[in-house]
Formats: sequence, structure tokens, C-alpha cells
Amino acid sequence: MLAAMALDLSFLRDLTSAAGTSGFESRPAAVWRARADAAGAQTTSDAYGNVFATFRPGGRPRVMLAGHIDEIGLIVSYIDDHGFLYVRPVGGWDPMQLVGQRVRVLGHAGDVLGVVGKKAIHLMSAEDRRKTPTMDDLWIDIGATSRQEAEAHVRAGDTAVIEQPFVGGRVKCFDIFREPAPVPEHHAAGIFTTRYELRQTRHRPVGQVQALHL
Repeated sequence: MLAAMALDLSFLRDLTSAAGTSGFESRPAAVWRARADAAGAQTTSDAYGNVFATFRPGGRPRVMLAGHIDEIGLIVSYIDDHGFLYVRPVGGWDPMQLVGQRVRVLGHAGDVLGVVGKKAIHLMSAEDRRKTPTMDDLWIDIGATSRQEAEAHVRAGDTAVIEQPFVGGRVKCFDIFREPAPVPEHHAAGIFTTRYELRQTRHRPVGQVQALHL
């Protein structure tokens, strides 16, 4: 969007490492909005958490660049007597991809790291070994030894994301600040969209606004 804006890897790192699954995007939203404010944009947000950054309002043509900021994740549904967290998916997951993954749980008392586990293979029956695991077969181990210990940090309704340095889809929101201006006088709107992994929608041209979903 701003041709003169240099590649800022620290911003890219901060944006892509901020945990924010669908419906809980406040952390990456704050990073993105702060950058838009620093770039001179007029910023607003709505009740869903979408953030709008407007450059040169009133110019022509009007161009909108949108990127979704959320990521697929997990939400805690139950904590058992051993302190294991049972979870449900937020967005589309293949449960096989989760086994052994390191995760960050956004607990009510602060972030907690954990690992996704399932029943050990030497404890499985021959029939169980032939089955593909489902979400019901998985849990997050945060090192707690009881429900009481786990609930001091996490409760049902808290979310979790894969602990990784870069959230690939969020690079599109970074690119909004790197797109060159079509013409110097254009009215540009950068939009950070939320809940994409729940809605699976795309932006389309509206009226005289040329819309592009990155």
C-alpha cells in the first residue's frame, strides 16, 4: 500500500507470532492497528474485531486490500481429573496433524505451553492402532497433575494455537502495507478481517470499490 515502506521483519515477526484463533484475534489486531496508525492511516474497528485502515480518503480510484488475521486453533471443552485438557477444533483440523504438536494455551491466568497427546501405542489394542484418531482421542498436557492444578491456569472456553514462529495466512495482512499504490491519489483501505476460518468467505467488488482479498 505504501511503496516507500521498507520491509520490516520485526513487524512481520510480531504480527505472525501473536496468538489469535478465530473469534479471539485481539492480539494480532493490536499489532496490525498500531502499525497502521504509525503509517498515518485513519483506523476504526467494528464489533466483530475487523480493523479498517484508510489512507487518503476521498481519493480516486478507491481500492480495498483485505487479509484475514485469524488462525485455526483449539478451544478447551473439558479438564479431566489428571489435569489433561480436552479440546474442540476452531476451524478445519485434521486431528492427525495435531498429535505431538507444541501448543500455546491462552489461559485465564496467562499463557501456558503444552503438548498434544493421545494414548501411547503400547497401550492400544490392535483394533485401536488401525483407527484414525479423532478430536475425542486427543488432549493437551500442560504438566498439571490434577484438575485443580490445571484450573489454576486454564479453564473451559480458553483457546490454544500451535506454537510456531510464523502464521502463514497472516503474511497477507503484512503484504497490505507493501502493495505499491496504483496512483498517488488513490483512496486505499486496508482491512484486517476476523473469523475467516469460521466463515470461509471471500471479499468481492462492492459498488465502485475495487476489492482484493490477499
